[in-house]
Amino acid sequence: MFGNLFEEEEEEGFSSTSSKGRVSKGGDEPPPPRGRSNLCGIKNQGGTCYLNSLLQTLMFTPEFRGEDK
Repeated sequence: MFGNLFEEEEEEGFSSTSSKGRVSKGGDEPPPPRGRSNLCGIKNQGGTCYLNSLLQTLMFTPEFRGEDK
């Protein structure tokens, strides 16, 4: 169904260099935090977009994070 879900592919026009000039290690570490929220995403490898949305939903649920609001 998802094919080679965890195998990396090289695409034409894809650059592993970020806007700050650093070279990415191909998914070894997450991207640097962004903005005031200090959050960063995960690389979409096909089905991981569903996992990403679940994680984001849980992280913004006060009961899950243990916050009393």
